Amino acid sequence: MKRVLFVIIGLAIIIAGGILLGVGIKKMAKTEVTEKVYDITEEFNNITVDVDTTDLYFKKSTDGNTKVVCTDLDKLHHEVSVSDGTLVVKSVDERHWYEMIFNYRSLKITVYLSNEAFSNLNIKSSTGDIEFSDEFTFDSVKIKLSTGDVDAKIKVNNEFEVEVSTGNIKLHEASAKSLKLKSSTGRINLENVDVTNDVDITSSTGKIILTNLRSENLRASASTGHVTLKDTIINGNIIIKTSTGDVKFDGSDGIEIHVSTTTGDVTGTILSSKIFFANSDTGKINVPHLTEGGICEVETDTGDIILNVK
Repeated sequence: MKRVLFVIIGLAIIIAGGILLGVGIKKMAKTEVTEKVYDITEEFNNITVDVDTTDLYFKKSTDGNTKVVCTDLDKLHHEVSVSDGTLVVKSVDERHWYEMIFNYRSLKITVYLSNEAFSNLNIKSSTGDIEFSDEFTFDSVKIKLSTGDVDAKIKVNNEFEVEVSTGNIKLHEASAKSLKLKSSTGRINLENVDVTNDVDITSSTGKIILTNLRSENLRASASTGHVTLKDTIINGNIIIKTSTGDVKFDGSDGIEIHVSTTTGDVTGTILSSKIFFANSDTGKINVPHLTEGGICEVETDTGDIILNVK
């Protein structure tokens, strides 16, 4: 008797779940995307964005007016306001859990800015890309994103921090006083970037590609991703650590170079004379035997070490 009762209860739960899923599908099928335009007339120096499932674009205004254009759903919309000199954009999610399952629509926010310089920019987003299609200047920038790509060519007077769980980070024609980038599974790509102080980059499985980077010191860490330095000049120290990823120097240099890998190869060309200290348990070693210059220390367990001075 108890077994029959449990079966009946189980069937009831399955039927109820099916009804809720059907309701969710039906509601999402009826939900339409609408567009809302917020004209911003108040003055502001700071920008704060806190959104959920939304692509975010920053563009220069073509008519001299600042506005925010949002696409919304019935129960997932955005609020835009100016408070204490800060432009605030945030998501308001009133959906039930079953409605979230079937929310496959991509929403978008475009911020059209009439000015080019601002104080602080803070962005927090769950899922969506962040793109700066025009050049802006900020005193500080902090971006935290779960799933999505960041593409920017902005100038930052002080700290520039970007953290992405699953997504790529691309900075080009950009500058900052200090730069800190972190990505779990995405690629980190810097091209023509000037940093006054230090650059700190961490990636788990994605590649780190640095082209024409200038900074005081560079620290790069990757688990399985490769690290490539091309035409990159560091005024101080280069410190690179990987587990299985290769490290390649292509016409790049620093005062001192320290590289540590487990199974990755370390290869390429540096630009100035170095005193080499190279060690590999089972890999091949081929480095110049020089007695002048800064220290170039390379250590790997099973990888090859093949470096030359241009």
